[in-house]
Amino acid sequence: PTLKGIMIHTWERTWQYIKKAGTIILGFSILMWTLMTFPGISKEEVLSFKRKELMLRNEFIKIGYEWIKDEKDLDKLNLDYEKFKEATAEDNKELLKKLKRSRFFPLIQATYSIEKGLPVNKDMKEVATRYVEFRKRIRDLKKEKELAKINRTFAGYIAKKMEYLTRPLGFDYRINISLIGGFAAKEIILSTLGTAYSLGSEEKGLSLSERLRRDPSWNRIKAFTLMVFIMLYVPCMATVASIIREAGSRWAFFSICFNLLFAYLVSFITLSIGRII
Repeated sequence: PTLKGIMIHTWERTWQYIKKAGTIILGFSILMWTLMTFPGISKEEVLSFKRKELMLRNEFIKIGYEWIKDEKDLDKLNLDYEKFKEATAEDNKELLKKLKRSRFFPLIQATYSIEKGLPVNKDMKEVATRYVEFRKRIRDLKKEKELAKINRTFAGYIAKKMEYLTRPLGFDYRINISLIGGFAAKEIILSTLGTAYSLGSEEKGLSLSERLRRDPSWNRIKAFTLMVFIMLYVPCMATVASIIREAGSRWAFFSICFNLLFAYLVSFITLSIGRII
């Protein structure tokens, strides 16, 4: 092969993918985002979640003793605590030095110690324990809101119904949503999965891998099972269209059904062996 021939062939393949990424992949990513967003929860449900959060905040403010007097104090405490966790994880000594000057620092330090299972000063233990409980209840409320938002979407409704079939493989509604998008193009699966896991999340700016790593429902066996299923399940829409054009609709239907059943069987065996090991 000549250098010119290699460059021409490389450019043709690259341009072919750019066109695919800019049309099919981008188009269906937007479509899946739309299906995962609308119609969404009603205004009454939004107000209901806001009232629940406000009630939790007011309850904690009442028992916050001298540390928390109003909403501003609580917001400042939440912000400083997140900064403290980040600074501790990154060993940012400069930021830790600044946070030590905060009047909330003793409470922040005690709260962090409780969450990590470390010994705590007796004077701070009660209020720090209540703050830990408050944070947990707020997280649970946000997860409940996230689930409600997904359930009120077109994609969420379909994916929830699919859970009856995919639960033996360990796949939840969010994975099901990405698999639906994968029928358009396998490249869409990761972007759709990223959207599904980021909707309603309080942690912004995290990559998909980091979100999955922090999710207790994920492990290596589940990840490997999903990869096996993705490699084997139904061909993408463009492939099915080619089969219909070249071999007829019966072969296309057979291809979808056979690959789907085969992927399900192999993935189930993979998961079972993984759990035994």
